[in-house]
Amino acid sequence: MYNSFKIKNFRCFEELEIENIQRVNLITGLNNIGKTALLEALFLYGSAPNPQIATNRINIFRGFGDGMSLKMSQAASLLWANLFFGLDISRNVEMEGINDKGEKRSLRFRMLPQNFTSLEIAEGQNASVISRESAEYGGLEYECEDTEGIRKYRLFINPQGIYVEPSPLPQLFPEYFLAARRYISSSEEADLFSNLEIKNQQDLLINTLKLIEPKLQRIALITRAGQPMLHGDIGGSELMPLHVMGDGMVRICSIILAIANAPNGMVLIDEVENGLHHSVLKKLWTAIGDIARQLNTQVFATTHSYECLSAAHQAFSENSPYDFALYRLGMIKEKIKVIAYDQESLESTIETGWEVR
Repeated sequence: MYNSFKIKNFRCFEELEIENIQRVNLITGLNNIGKTALLEALFLYGSAPNPQIATNRINIFRGFGDGMSLKMSQAASLLWANLFFGLDISRNVEMEGINDKGEKRSLRFRMLPQNFTSLEIAEGQNASVISRESAEYGGLEYECEDTEGIRKYRLFINPQGIYVEPSPLPQLFPEYFLAARRYISSSEEADLFSNLEIKNQQDLLINTLKLIEPKLQRIALITRAGQPMLHGDIGGSELMPLHVMGDGMVRICSIILAIANAPNGMVLIDEVENGLHHSVLKKLWTAIGDIARQLNTQVFATTHSYECLSAAHQAFSENSPYDFALYRLGMIKEKIKVIAYDQESLESTIETGWEVR
């Protein structure tokens, strides 16, 4: 778990620092203040050993770049320039975190000039040096530094796609990003549920889904028309596809599947309250806290809802330890800053009716 996190020159953040990070963290603030961008920074940071996946996916989370046809001369600037503060690609993006063991890890990346050349050695009987030029298209250089040293990666674009050199390492820990406007696909949902079944942990999901549908008895994975889908048994003559049982069921399913599949990892949830009635929020936060503690998962979520943040505070106040924090992003002297609330300050703020969304 991470105790602190710093960002410099990423998206809307010229410089931002969050301290005293807890197991479960909720982020609030006005529209367009950077709540989603903060989750994206955490996602990039956690995915640092595999920059190709990370940089592609955060654009897709926003509905950008998925299925787009780009001119090669525009590809690098369109895909990557939006990662830089003020679209200024002359700046370096920097991120730094310190975990609960006191270990520091940093990530830096920069746009490569449009005339850079990448060299690699082709292995085999006819070994040779291969030159890959990106004179027209540019590239992105990643640098990761931790207790094991410094590793550098280069991403570049050619007509065949996006490449990374050298081959990336596996991720340090499991990580999931639940976007506000995109559902987990049925196939990914099936894989995540299968992982729970193998470990005999499916009750983590079933018990939480009962918050929405008390009649739910079990969840089954059924293939229809070649597509695996989760179905629920609510006592009818046939099992019902989970996706026709309402947005609340789908949202809770995604949240719990992600947390349960990220032991010792991190889950990022944008607009956590989407599709959920306020009456279930407190119980959901209790379930999130219980499962996150059980599996040592760290959770970051955003919300616009006063009911959601109030329910989270109540849920964690009634359970020990109070391993929850609220962070409000706000504009101070034309820069985005963080205001942190612990249990005492959040209790006082809610009682007095001050605005914390």
